[in-house]
Amino acid sequence: ILLQNCLFVLYNGEGIYRATKAYKKRPLESVFMSYTTAHRYADFDTFFVGTEPGKRAPQIATTSLEVFTEIRDVLVPIFDRLKPTELEFLAAATIAIWSIGSARNSEQIVKMSDVYHKRVFDELHTLYRDEFKLDNYASRMGDLMSLVNSLEQTSVSLINFLRLFDVFNVFEEGSFTSEIIAPARIEEEISDDE
Repeated sequence: ILLQNCLFVLYNGEGIYRATKAYKKRPLESVFMSYTTAHRYADFDTFFVGTEPGKRAPQIATTSLEVFTEIRDVLVPIFDRLKPTELEFLAAATIAIWSIGSARNSEQIVKMSDVYHKRVFDELHTLYRDEFKLDNYASRMGDLMSLVNSLEQTSVSLINFLRLFDVFNVFEEGSFTSEIIAPARIEEEISDDE
């Protein structure tokens, strides 16, 4: 779960965060697909040309464009309104990545999540009080939490999109994409004396 959160929160969020800073035209025409590669929304149909997923499901390009456009349309207005600093973006991403408190997780992982959340909120308090010199930063923090929620929701949206295609065997079994989108399997440790 943590790996999925990390990959998809950073993939969605960081690529669009950097694109909103690099490109001023709206709607955003390009998104960073990696640290050094930007891809134009208008060229999504070429992204899967010659690939196994593209051969197995030609509609993947159209559907990908729809999903990535929806993600863009959720995140860009928040980034434009909030204009988060890199530290604020990293804080929001960290909170979203460590939002794993669920019955499926071990108590140890949930405790780790709580520790990281507390650290991030303490650092944000210091940032807003000492660096930004804000006496009342409740509104700013609320906007940042809206960003956290949007990062989580767009990540889930992308995972669900990929899972749907995986159901129809668009991705090769055992491929990186197929493995990373698989529902998390939390297994209990079994002691030797049982």
